[in-house]
Amino acid sequence: KATAIEIGGLTFTPGTYRSGSAINFAFGTVVTLDGRNEANPVFLFQAVSTLVTAANTYFILKNGAKAENVMWALGTAATLGANSVLEGSILAGSAITFGAKAELRGCALAQTAITFETAGSVLSGAAAVTAAPGIEPRSYSLCSNFAVHARATITFDGVQTTIYGGDAGVS
Repeated sequence: KATAIEIGGLTFTPGTYRSGSAINFAFGTVVTLDGRNEANPVFLFQAVSTLVTAANTYFILKNGAKAENVMWALGTAATLGANSVLEGSILAGSAITFGAKAELRGCALAQTAITFETAGSVLSGAAAVTAAPGIEPRSYSLCSNFAVHARATITFDGVQTTIYGGDAGVS
């Protein structure tokens, strides 16, 4: 299914959504993923270029939707704005940048670099439960070895960056 460039404020049901360019979330918007009470609903978002979340964006998962079944496949890069929360795992053709206090509930895999600003976090795998009380257990098969992986560099620009439930690796 083709999707709009701006998805903030929209509701999605299980399926594959493609953008011929970018996927963006406007400041303070909410994206709802409705699993429609299916046994194992999967959401795949593909963009030829980038994913950009503005500050203070977040998701509502309902009717069986789970972060472990959400995938973001990007031709180039992802940028998570300050205080934004993104559900699912990111596969980026180049880089992933986490703004201050941005949170990813999945894993981050990039061809070149991953950069964390102050207090960014990645919650991946069942270990996230013991390290971050109140976070629902997840099983990220894509993230079985690494919560964060880049082929060139991982940079921690700020303080208090946290990776729960997996390793950080560069290869």
